[in-house]
Amino acid sequence: MVTFQITDTATGTVLLEKQVDSKELGAHSDELTVEKSLPIGGLPRQVQVTVKINDAISKQEIAPIGTFCRGIGSTPPVMSSRTPDPAS
Repeated sequence: MVTFQITDTATGTVLLEKQVDSKELGAHSDELTVEKSLPIGGLPRQVQVTVKINDAISKQEIAPIGTFCRGIGSTPPVMSSRTPDPAS
């Protein structure tokens, strides 16, 4: 199962949360590449994006987090990311 979550960093409000069964993402073996797009026009200036991936076989979950800031004018978005420690 893959869960996408977008949160407004200023308020902590979850703006979007969607779950997708990995079977819907196509055939895969040891690796899974997920690519989704979302128009940023209606989003706040800074959002946090979390992609939770739950491996039902190994019973493990990873949840990398990225913070995206919309620039002013033609400045591209800036991203930083971190993956929480699975032991925590």
